[in-house]
Amino acid sequence: MTLLNWEMTAEQVILFTDTLSLDGQDRRARSFTTKVFPAPHIGAVIAGTGVAQIVTRFYLNIVDLVVNDVVHLSKFAPAMLKQDWEQTKSQLPDGATTTVYTFGLSAKDGTFTGYAYRSTADFAAECLHHGRVMKPPTTIEDLQAIDSLPAFVAISKKQQAQDRELPRVKRVGIGGDLWLYFLRKSESGALSLQVERMERMPHYNQDRKIMLAKLPENASHPHALAALASDP
Repeated sequence: MTLLNWEMTAEQVILFTDTLSLDGQDRRARSFTTKVFPAPHIGAVIAGTGVAQIVTRFYLNIVDLVVNDVVHLSKFAPAMLKQDWEQTKSQLPDGATTTVYTFGLSAKDGTFTGYAYRSTADFAAECLHHGRVMKPPTTIEDLQAIDSLPAFVAISKKQQAQDRELPRVKRVGIGGDLWLYFLRKSESGALSLQVERMERMPHYNQDRKIMLAKLPENASHPHALAALASDP
């Protein structure tokens, strides 16, 4: 899974995500990766939680798809994702799920809209409401307290801290760098996407040591054994 926090209005989309990817078997850090993909040909960004390769392949499959926007894409996305899932799920750990999100400008009315495609719902196109969403979920009080980009950063770090308190096998995995994706229209009507690394999250160095320790060539190295022992 991942950290994925967003606020969507008719005029803009603010999206935060981390860069940590976990090994599906032992739930330890596997790599740092990209979790949000720009799709300027349809005025959108693609994101996801869960099985990373499903999200990545979906993005690669739509880069030359002849569609106008995320609304048009929603007519084709369910079948594309369902086919990929059927071909992949036998290779995944039991209980694995994934959700793909698309956020972008509607060609029809010029407002921002979004869709979710969940493996648990057979990848049916679910139109997202405008508003604010935190994944993993947080409290109503936390949601209401967000009034700025720094507040988003603070909540993201709180989500990571709460996740790290869980047993390793129950964590969603939050870490690496915290990135902002800001999709909006200018006064002239031009569409822009701002991408900015907000900060390096806690535990970055520890996670990187575990990634290196899990490489086959490092399996018996004392430093690798020590890194793995630090996260039992």
